[in-house]
Amino acid sequence: RNVPNQLNRKQFVERLDQLGFVGMYDFVYVPIDRATRMNVGYAFVNFVNSECFRLCQINLQGKKFLDKEEGDKRRSGKPIIVSAAHVQGLENNERHFKDAAVAHTLHRPVRFQAGD
Repeated sequence: RNVPNQLNRKQFVERLDQLGFVGMYDFVYVPIDRATRMNVGYAFVNFVNSECFRLCQINLQGKKFLDKEEGDKRRSGKPIIVSAAHVQGLENNERHFKDAAVAHTLHRPVRFQAGD
């Protein structure tokens, strides 16, 4: 939780990778508010195993997702809250979102191969 609202899915994934989580996740969904076209402040990330999740939790909990860099107009955001979702696992996430209205939009959940 507390993903800066101005980030889209591509930017969110790029930031995850910059933070060292390349290849550690296989599913990402960043819900977007249709009225504002901004994310709603949280994302679902399925890590490939519980160690990767714990690494994310240890390294990001309480930190800010964006560090304010010189010339960057994006806000740094609130401290991140990393918690386990009620739906766990790649297949379960895909099944959960398969028939959702968002499944057929540009903002749908995305599956990644390990190493993507």
